Amino acid sequence: MVLQTLINALYSPNVWQDRLVDELGLLVVVGGVVAVVIHFVVRHIRPPIKEEH
Repeated sequence: MVLQTLINALYSPNVWQDRLVDELGLLVVVGGVVAVVIHFVVRHIRPPIKEEH
């Protein structure tokens, strides 16, 4: 009975692991959106001042 419980614990889907994967994916998406917004603001809304040559 103990062995069966151990086997079930090892092979059952891990809820915390699934949650961690979901949160990592969400962080990747949020990081990408933030990077695009920062790029857009820095390059298009407040472009760097070009020096006169």
